[in-house]
Amino acid sequence: MHRVRVGSLTAMAFALVFALTCSATRADAATLQIQFTGLDLVYDGHDIFDAKSPFGGLGLPSESDPLVSMDFFLDGSLIGHLTSNIWADIAINGVGPLPVGGGTRTSGAAVFDILTNSGGWGLALDVPSIMVTYAGNQLALSGIGTASGILAQQLPFGLVVDNPVNLLFILGPLQNVTTNGQSLTGFNASGTGVITATAVPEPTSILLLGTGLLAIARHLRNGRR
Repeated sequence: MHRVRVGSLTAMAFALVFALTCSATRADAATLQIQFTGLDLVYDGHDIFDAKSPFGGLGLPSESDPLVSMDFFLDGSLIGHLTSNIWADIAINGVGPLPVGGGTRTSGAAVFDILTNSGGWGLALDVPSIMVTYAGNQLALSGIGTASGILAQQLPFGLVVDNPVNLLFILGPLQNVTTNGQSLTGFNASGTGVITATAVPEPTSILLLGTGLLAIARHLRNGRR
């Protein structure tokens, strides 16, 4: 049976830690889905924002709409469920007029934040634009964010998000709808949403694995003395 020198094992441990760090986003990446219910939005004829406040982006629950539930899935398996201390802080600018008969508009820049604790962020994301589709008294919102748009993240269950981040909201039937005869001038919308993204291991998880490997190498070296 071939034996590995202790020095070689130590070198291999360092090499493995380096390889894990470099390849985490490829080999260990998983598909994360965050599904939430209880989303409430308002349209004022120009912008769409959460029902709590048209202002936000500061990670403050007082400026964010409380959600009912939030479920976290990794590769289709449920890993966590939250029903308290969860909020959505949303501002979709420049939606423009939505035709009474239905249609699709592309917004300007959008801010999408979810809060998963009373002290601040779950995920803070800037999105270049949102596609807004109105049809049959329902609303669909979709958009894609990139890693450069992730301003902060402190997600529960040890989750770390990489790009792309896909957003999809389905809302309706619309309530308190007002029009000017040709376009919608306002409404309230309630519904659900899902975030789909790539989840990568936390750097601390990789470092813990590397520390364990180095400890084994040290133990073997000391045993030979």
